[in-house]
Amino acid sequence: MKKTRKQPTLTLEYYREKLVIDRDSLDDALIEQSQWYQAVAARVALSISVRDQAREAQRRNTAVLIGQLREKLKKNGHRFAEADVAALVEDDIGHKKWRSDYKDAEALARDWEALKESFVQRGFALKSLCELFIGGYWQPSSVQETVREAQTKARRERVS
Repeated sequence: MKKTRKQPTLTLEYYREKLVIDRDSLDDALIEQSQWYQAVAARVALSISVRDQAREAQRRNTAVLIGQLREKLKKNGHRFAEADVAALVEDDIGHKKWRSDYKDAEALARDWEALKESFVQRGFALKSLCELFIGGYWQPSSVQETVREAQTKARRERVS
C-alpha cells in the first residue's frame, strides 16, 4: 500500500508571508503571483462555503430548538410569549455554540477575503516595481545622475 505524506496546513500566516516582495527577484515574484492568488482565492471560496454551512446549521438548529422549547412549555401548561421563547433560546448553551461557530467562520472568511485583496494589491505593486526596474531606478548610475543634476541646479541658482 502506498503511503501518502500529509500536506502541511496552509494557514493565513503562511500566505501573509508570501506578500513580501524581494525587489531583487521580481521575475520569481511575477511567476509566483498568479499561483499564490489562485491558492488564496480557493481558500476564500472554501471559507465562504464553511461560513454558509455554519449559518445554515445555526438557523436549522435554532428552529428545532424553538420548536422543542415551545412544545415543552405547552406540555408543562405554561403560558408564554414569543419573547419568553427567544430568551430561552438565547440562554441555551447549544445556541451559543452554534452562534459562536458561525461568527468564527464568518471572521475567517473575512480574513481570507482581505488576504485575497492584498494579493491583488501585490500584483499592482509588482507591476510598478517592474516599471521602476525597467527604467533603471535601482542602478547606481541613475541615482548618481539625479544627485549630480540636483547639485548642478543648486549651483546655478546660487550663481544667479
